[in-house]
Amino acid sequence: MENRFDISAFVNVLTVQTAMENLARRFRKRRKEKKLSQKKIARQSGVSYASVRRFESRDSEERR
Repeated sequence: MENRFDISAFVNVLTVQTAMENLARRFRKRRKEKKLSQKKIARQSGVSYASVRRFESRDSEERR
């Protein structure tokens, strides 16, 4: 298990890790608002389903 230290908990600075988590969270929220599946987003954007799933899971992985 990898132990990551996120300095943003101590300093009011947006880190790359935090920015990616926020982006993944906003992306998932917007996709659900539009009632689109991960598979449909993958087809429309030209990326694999696994890539969409992995991108969206960044947020939940970081909270574990």
